[in-house]
Amino acid sequence: MKIKELKKERLLFSYNVFYHQHCPLDYLLEEAYALKKINILTLGTGECCFFSSKQPFDSEAINWSYTLQDQELVFGNLNELKNAFKLLNNHPYPTLVIITCIPSMMNLDIENLIQQYPKFILIHAPCFKLIHSMDILSDFYDQIFKNCTLTIENKISLIENKSYTYDEIISLLSSQTIIVQNIYFLKLLQSLKKRYPITMIDNTRIQELSFYFKYKDLLSIDEKKLIFIQKNLPKIDRTKKYAIQSKYAASLAYFLSKYHIFVDKLYLPYYSDYIYQELKKLNPEVEIFFYSSIETNVLSLQESDAKKPIDALYQFIEVIACH
Repeated sequence: MKIKELKKERLLFSYNVFYHQHCPLDYLLEEAYALKKINILTLGTGECCFFSSKQPFDSEAINWSYTLQDQELVFGNLNELKNAFKLLNNHPYPTLVIITCIPSMMNLDIENLIQQYPKFILIHAPCFKLIHSMDILSDFYDQIFKNCTLTIENKISLIENKSYTYDEIISLLSSQTIIVQNIYFLKLLQSLKKRYPITMIDNTRIQELSFYFKYKDLLSIDEKKLIFIQKNLPKIDRTKKYAIQSKYAASLAYFLSKYHIFVDKLYLPYYSDYIYQELKKLNPEVEIFFYSSIETNVLSLQESDAKKPIDALYQFIEVIACH
């Protein structure tokens, strides 16, 4: 498939084969459980509500589900739902109200109803509107924390690819400088930057060399590595085309294109909204492969995938320019 053929929708062939993506509700429940100080109210049909009830929660947080019946789905009668809202509204924790697939298609007036309850946070989580189910986590963190009250301190924090409690996230967000390595916090940080004097350092993708020279100390990057890249970039053969495999493949190809180094094939571990946005920066004729075994003459940078983005660039330069 070429980039120009790519659509902003789930790739069904990969979804059927790689069913481990589950549905967005699964990821929302897991992250809410990790936060601890938040309630869940799942609105959906029987299957969704049964599934959500199986996620264990701490005793102080509530994991409720409301099975929508014909009176809500067909007739739009939300009186019983209002009673559930009133009960949860008295709880000290905020409540995340998750609208699953069926109610999201029925145009129920739930959004206006929720506005009457300031402790309620609404999130739409239908499978069919997401490229990858984990994309929902960008909305999850943004919706829960974008209106939080912060006291900004003169400190540096690092948001990694792991789960945090509610209090831990508030502490991280209260920093003047925030290094982001978790793509699902990018949307939230953009929201908070409008309200607070926060410097966000995006270390989720390969950036310009000037970026790394500027933040080398904060990102713990050896300057010798940057000088090596800078010195050897001109040595790369511009007459050749390159194929690379890496979770950073899209941003690496974009970086190299600025130096007239053309990558014509990208092998990526999965497809998501984040990757879609990165791919759209590239030449539309570039070929892309998801969930695919690599062919011969493909440079695999998977060794660097568990490290920082700069390591993928360094590995590429080291292999291509010096061998």
